[in-house]
Parts: sequence; structure tokens; C-alpha cells
Amino acid sequence: LTSDGLLWTVPDWLHSTTANNDNRSPSVTGLGQGEFFVSWQTTDTFGGRAGSDNDTATSFYSPATRPLGAVVPALGTWSAPSLLQLYMNADTANDISPYSLHHWTHGVETLTVAYVSDFDLAGTIGTDMDLLFCQATKPVGGSWTPFAFARPLNADATTDATSSQDTQVHIAAAPGLLAAAWVQQAAEDQATVKVSYSVDGGKTWCA
Repeated sequence: LTSDGLLWTVPDWLHSTTANNDNRSPSVTGLGQGEFFVSWQTTDTFGGRAGSDNDTATSFYSPATRPLGAVVPALGTWSAPSLLQLYMNADTANDISPYSLHHWTHGVETLTVAYVSDFDLAGTIGTDMDLLFCQATKPVGGSWTPFAFARPLNADATTDATSSQDTQVHIAAAPGLLAAAWVQQAAEDQATVKVSYSVDGGKTWCA
């Protein structure tokens, strides 16, 4: 953490439990008012609730009150890690490489997390690596809602070949528009970059 990008604190564990597991691909986004949200892939079993597969974990940062006249703000706290999706408690699929984005949709504060997964969404898509996404919202003066159940981001998730791999997803926001870009590779074919857009704040995606 830093006051203005010139001074940075000494690196520290995000959570003490992360020291005992394999943790990769963190994605952090600012929420305003000194708050942050971070997602990452982990092998943490969360006390035995989740398996040893790769899941996506999340945490919120709440700032401390800044002492009057202080150059560097007092450090706040991160919430205890939690799984992004309830199904991650029981599945054996890999949910990896998340990308987090904070944005506004028709005046509603929104968090969108896109990630790579071979979870078949209860048999509705294949078991190849597809892109899933889920969202949480924050009403004015309220708290963040739980993340809604994941849905496929790539429109061909139900029809692409089982050898097709969709990875390295990134998403960004512009006024009235979200864009997602990722890498797709089928079997031995060369990798290609795919893009998709959403005009309704991420509820639906199209080419």
C-alpha cells in the first residue's frame, strides 16, 4: 500500500493462511473511499470445505482512519478470505486466473470477476477451459451483495470443442460499455485473441 505511488510499504502476507498454500494470479481493483477488492487462485481447502483443486478466493480491504497530518495513511484490514462461488466448496474443477473490475452500471456500483474454469455449470457447458463471470452490487448506503451464480462469458462455451482452451481474460469499462479480451486455442492450432462486449453492465456478452 502507498500514499501516492511514491512510497510503498514493506511487502506482507495478504493473509497468514496464504503462506501454507499455492496462491497465484492476484487481481486487485479499487472501490473508492480507500477500499479495495482482490481475487486470486488458491489451493487453500478452507478448513476442509474445499478440495485441493484450484479455486478463486476473494477479500475486501477496509481503510483505517488516517491520523490528522499523517503523510502515509494508517493501514487498514483485509477481510478473511472467502470462496468466490459456493460450488467451489464441493467441485473438483479448476477455477483460475481471475480478473476483477469495479464499475458502475446505470448508477449501480458493481464488481465483476471473470475467471478461467473447466467447471461445466451443472452440465450446461463443456469441461474444456471456458470463461465464467459473476457479479456483486452495492446499493447506496448499503453493503456488497454476495456474488451471483457464475455464468459463461464466452458465447461459444456451450458449443466449442472440448479441446478448446480459453485463458488469460481481461476486462475493462468505458461509459455504457464493458469489453473482455482473452486467448483462445483449440488443440494444436495457433492461439488467437478474442474479444466480447457488454452494453448492459456485464449481464450479457456478445461479439
